[in-house]
Amino acid sequence: DKELAYLNVPLHTATSQEQPGPEVTLSAHFAGTVHQWKGRIVRTEGEIDPMSRMVTLVARVDNPYGDGSAEDTPLSIGLFVDDEIAGKEASNVVEIPREALRTQQQVLIIDQEQRLHFRKVTVFRTTRNNAIISKGLASGELICLSPLEIVTDGMKVKLYKQS
Repeated sequence: DKELAYLNVPLHTATSQEQPGPEVTLSAHFAGTVHQWKGRIVRTEGEIDPMSRMVTLVARVDNPYGDGSAEDTPLSIGLFVDDEIAGKEASNVVEIPREALRTQQQVLIIDQEQRLHFRKVTVFRTTRNNAIISKGLASGELICLSPLEIVTDGMKVKLYKQS
């Protein structure tokens, strides 16, 4: 349910022509081939699964059964599919490795004199591997990725370039 914050999904009502839901691409492995169907999210179901906290989304695919040709696979009832839903666009954000994010929403900035400084940032979103920062970082700033245990503000560091 927490992922719904990043989608333009109607939570209580169905979408309309004026305000269509987000685009979705459904894909499935069937008969040794990957097949895809395009559609839009039109509504959510009226309940949240009490065990998984999952919300069921309903997508509308305009031509789910195709044109009947041999190469046009129908989107059959009961077929397991993966989905990719278009999310909200974020602008003026910086994506960093998640391990660069320290406690209390801080990162360590490396200044031009190669000194560390704590910087509070606003985290827009985290994924398994990355943190998306919406405030507090500028593109091109150097951040410390090393897992340092003891850090003092202004501490001198040595930069290593990856080859």
